Amino acid sequence: MTALKVVSGSPATSGHNGTAAARLEPTTIVWPMSRHVERQARRTHEMMERLGVNATALARLRCGEAYAEARMKCLKCVQARECLLWLDAVPPSAELPGFCPNLELFESCKKM
Repeated sequence: MTALKVVSGSPATSGHNGTAAARLEPTTIVWPMSRHVERQARRTHEMMERLGVNATALARLRCGEAYAEARMKCLKCVQARECLLWLDAVPPSAELPGFCPNLELFESCKKM
C-alpha cells in the first residue's frame, strides 16, 4: 500500500510568505496486522474447503454470526503451526484436525 508523507520543503521551495513549503512524497505503509488477518482468512477458507463445509449454510447460520465467530476464533488461534502442517500435508490427512477450534461448527455445516 502506498501513502503520501508530508516532507518539509527547503528554503529553495519556500512558500510565498518565506516559510518552507511542504511537499508530498510517496511512502510505503507496513500493516503487519492486516497481513496476519489476511493469512488467517485464507487459512479459514482452506480449512472449510478441505473439510467440505457448505459456505452458504455457514454464512446463513445465526444470520452470519456463526461465520463471524469462526473467523475470530481463527484469527486468535494459537494452533497456526499445526493448522498449516495439516493443510499442507501431502497426501491430505484423512484424520480430522482435532486442534481446530472451529471443527465442530465446520462439521455441522458439511456439504450434502
